[in-house]
Amino acid sequence: MTSKPFVAFVDDETELTEAYQELFEYKYQIKTFPSAEKYLAFVSEQKSNPFAVTVTDFKMENLNGIEMINQTFAQKLHCPFILLSGHVDHQLLKKLVSHGAEVILLEKPPDLKQLEQMIEKVLSGRKHSA
Repeated sequence: MTSKPFVAFVDDETELTEAYQELFEYKYQIKTFPSAEKYLAFVSEQKSNPFAVTVTDFKMENLNGIEMINQTFAQKLHCPFILLSGHVDHQLLKKLVSHGAEVILLEKPPDLKQLEQMIEKVLSGRKHSA
């Protein structure tokens, strides 16, 4: 039996991360974070990024999702990201992608079926490149 892919959800709205956990724990190992700082501390402590994919909100207190992705990438703690946002700085997103970050943008609130399809798309792409 294969283990479930490890997926992170980062959002300062804890009711959303709790909902994501309930909805997707049947299919994935889930770890939730209430802030970008907590996520960064966790992956830094691991000295690698254990997640197959990270789903993050764009608008959070202190560090936003793009800044979190940028810091993760700067520390060479790469993983694909799904960024949830109503509005995003497209110039900054283009810069991240041009430097090699793997980021998919979804409008918030996401259609849950679409979110699951994007997670699956990322996971299937990683299996082929591993």
